[in-house]
Amino acid sequence: EAILAEYRPMMLGAIPALTSNTIRPILHDMIQVFVDDMAQVDVCPEPDSSLDGILDFRDLLLSEERALELLGRGGSPYGDLFRLLYNFLEEMMSKADKDGLSELNVLLSSLTERQSGKGGDLYYPGDLFKQDLDVALNGLNAAIELGVSDLRVSNIDSFGSPVKVLQLVKEGSSLLNNTALMGFGPDPFRTEFRLLIKGKGNEVEVHNDLVLGLSLENVGILIQVLVQIAAQPFLNFPLQDALNLQCWLATATTPALDKYGIRDGEPDSGLVLKSLALAVAEASLDIECISCSSPLIVE
Repeated sequence: EAILAEYRPMMLGAIPALTSNTIRPILHDMIQVFVDDMAQVDVCPEPDSSLDGILDFRDLLLSEERALELLGRGGSPYGDLFRLLYNFLEEMMSKADKDGLSELNVLLSSLTERQSGKGGDLYYPGDLFKQDLDVALNGLNAAIELGVSDLRVSNIDSFGSPVKVLQLVKEGSSLLNNTALMGFGPDPFRTEFRLLIKGKGNEVEVHNDLVLGLSLENVGILIQVLVQIAAQPFLNFPLQDALNLQCWLATATTPALDKYGIRDGEPDSGLVLKSLALAVAEASLDIECISCSSPLIVE
């Protein structure tokens, strides 16, 4: 605890840079892999790499006046249905209870309870990651086993009001800003998982089985995404596929690649995580040893 208290200011100060420079590129690559995998579905439309006929979210979601202010075309080219849905979403996101918590939390609590049995929590039991490594470095030879299991994310339903999603900007028809305050209220946003570290070498043997938890209070989140969707497949989307995530993703444009598999033309196209920023007011890290052989962890 003394070590954590000493380095807590440094940890909090490092979070914004870590988020922007390390976490964002990793998440972006994961999104691309996910989209590529989802696109391999024969029953859905073939993904289009063309940038012609891209959906303009300003005209899709905003009134004609607001769309024109943000350099949209105006004139309601896509009708009123999505505009009405967006107005309902904005109204729900802006409402707060007596404690300043967003009414979105009621919906999140209901959805997460179906998965974990507890409102606001997501729980993934069992092994999530397991890897055996053989390390040979500067005379050190060791066999190492790493494992992550039993992931629990708690208090997801802790958003402060207002939550702003799908915010349109002048800079582009497909750029969407999203901002929120998470871990707001009496209980922090928390993630915990079981971590196994086993190692055996010539002169050392380590066996650490522990539960690692991270609690965050008042986490400011800013996410900007580029979502380029072909207008015609989106507007003519078949109702029977409304619950098929693969088919929705198939309406997004895919980057054109050259013969070497490198992006050709537009540097960013399709689904792109443009920016990710976190600002954390308070953070705490706790460790519960199930079976630990390392003296520093035990202490």
